[in-house]
Amino acid sequence: GAIYKLNRGISDSEDLPEEYLSNIYDEIAGHEIKMKSTSKPGKQVIANEKKRKLLWNMEMEAISTAAKNLMESVSHVQAPFTSAKHLEHVKPMFKLSWTPFLAAFSVGLQDCDDAEIAALCLEGIRCAIRIAAIFHMTLERDAYVQALARFTLLTANSPITEMKAKNINTIKTLIMVAHTDGNYLGSSWLDIVKCISQLELAQMVGTSIRPQYFANNKTADTLALKLNLTSLDPSVKESIGETSSQSVVVAVDRIFTGSMRLDGDAIVDFVKALCQVCSEELSHSSGPRMFSL
Repeated sequence: GAIYKLNRGISDSEDLPEEYLSNIYDEIAGHEIKMKSTSKPGKQVIANEKKRKLLWNMEMEAISTAAKNLMESVSHVQAPFTSAKHLEHVKPMFKLSWTPFLAAFSVGLQDCDDAEIAALCLEGIRCAIRIAAIFHMTLERDAYVQALARFTLLTANSPITEMKAKNINTIKTLIMVAHTDGNYLGSSWLDIVKCISQLELAQMVGTSIRPQYFANNKTADTLALKLNLTSLDPSVKESIGETSSQSVVVAVDRIFTGSMRLDGDAIVDFVKALCQVCSEELSHSSGPRMFSL
């Protein structure tokens, strides 16, 4: 009765059919309309939430276990290995994977002092530079060369007093890249020539001999004062001393003497980098240097 009275005359001043209103009433009675509660969830809700998270974690663990079992089950299956038929297949594969490779190699070099791991990371970076260089992948090549240059600790903002054996091997790897891939390095020559220029300073520290490439004694005295060799850890002194080893010195000289074998574009890139580094050396705030000249 009450529903009919409340809805009288609502359809253009006429009443709705009683059967229609009756169906609406039955629908509301069967599915009661309630406002959402704004109160905090009760203990039962919290318990259900914890249970739901527990079930979700159990399900994820089950999926992980199933995936592991699946991989183990097929690992013993002998299947024919399909070899790439053309070297151009390498480029799209490297394009897809170069970023995670760089991250893995960088973390390995940064966080681990194990000689074998460092050697593998350096070999990975060297091969990545070669792939990127040969396929003229400028972005990828520059990223790997810059990462290698940073790990030499010879860049402007790097603490040379923390040099370790892995950093010496990084210097040797960078020099090797200059020898083997010089024709493909392009603008990356600048990072390499900068490191070679800074290497001369490290060699001065390692030998405690004033180099001939300073225009005056002020620069050498300032550098020696800043580094204070007597306060360095013996292993650090040994690593810095390694920068003056015959193998390193000869390898650096070969970069310059071997520049005659660079092709036309490469020699232009090399000379541009050399000129820029010379300019930076001559305008050094603590006194001009003349190593690259």
